[in-house]
Amino acid sequence: DGLMSICCGLHSADARVVSARKLMLRVSVNALGIGTCGEEAAVFVPGEVPEDVQLLRRTYPVMLPVEAGEKNVLLDEELDLPGNGQDRKLLRCLMTPRIQEQRIVGDRLVFRGSGKLHLLLMDEGKLRSEILDVPFSAFTDLEREYDEGGSAQIDLAVTAMEAELTEEGKLRLKSGLAAQYILWNRHVLDIVEDAWSHRRDIRLREQILLLPALLEYRTENCVAMGKTHQNMTAVDGMCWPGCASGQMEDGRMMLTVPAAAQLLGREENGAFQGTNAQVEGHIMLEQEEGNLVYASAVESGSVQVSSDGTETEIRCELSVAIRTLSGQGITMVTGMELGETRPADPERPCVILRRNGGESLWNMAKASGSTVDAIREANGLTGEPEKGRILLLPVQ
Repeated sequence: DGLMSICCGLHSADARVVSARKLMLRVSVNALGIGTCGEEAAVFVPGEVPEDVQLLRRTYPVMLPVEAGEKNVLLDEELDLPGNGQDRKLLRCLMTPRIQEQRIVGDRLVFRGSGKLHLLLMDEGKLRSEILDVPFSAFTDLEREYDEGGSAQIDLAVTAMEAELTEEGKLRLKSGLAAQYILWNRHVLDIVEDAWSHRRDIRLREQILLLPALLEYRTENCVAMGKTHQNMTAVDGMCWPGCASGQMEDGRMMLTVPAAAQLLGREENGAFQGTNAQVEGHIMLEQEEGNLVYASAVESGSVQVSSDGTETEIRCELSVAIRTLSGQGITMVTGMELGETRPADPERPCVILRRNGGESLWNMAKASGSTVDAIREANGLTGEPEKGRILLLPVQ
């Protein structure tokens, strides 16, 4: 019983004429899959405990995956194109869908977005590119109602597309989109992490909770750059993002986002020439060791080229969706056995004076035979003390 989302994106496409009636097409597709498995764990409720037994309780508000699904969206539009439409041919039509707004309303996930159409036209004997936006909106029914603490991440993929020019010079577009979503809902965990007593021995049973908690979801932009030795005057260009990879360096993660750039241009003799080049962008993230980071490029901007006569430099802005999930486990007490009480030691001091070296109040209390409340009251604290402060530790 798990949840899975697989986001597919086109990485590259290459076509070659092999005979008068055959065209060989090669396509590369990236797939980023995120899966979670269901697991049940009982939260320990200690009930009444003796006064000498101290409990370390923590409250964790976490975002956990609760539901996943897919919604198919169909687009059927007739779009106006600039110009008079005489002697016009459509050479290429590519759509990149993106989500602009999404929200959960009771038991429905409502979202809207737009498909960015990248057209390549032959217009009165001249090549030109055109960018159009096709808005869309949709909703899907959910398994149950959610409150305002829920959120969703939606990944879009184009599943089918037909485009043709009408006799009136308009563009008739039919397209299918697959919107895959994972819903995250806020849960508050109130757990016991530790217990101890200065009067008796305590045996604890513990369990590590591994929760796929969503820590952050955001979008970052980066510029992918590369070069090709093909010298040309670019007429049109596209950028196909690949799968991002990350590497930790001193508490920071370097994300590398590769992409394949395709250029169409004219050589000095006027002939059209197509070329491919690899480009690469980088994003630096502040990240804790052990967290899980999933990154995928969701959109690419226009391709910019510059040539010095011998080679062509390529630049393309990429929009990258980054999900950060907790990879750290939470220690939870699942049971405890209390030993018999011991008589008080008459030689124990009644107070200890020590300088805080950065330990938590709980650890200082355990080490000295005090309690967190007693240390806070003796030193006028409301939270954890700053490092280096001298503290009075009343001994129980």
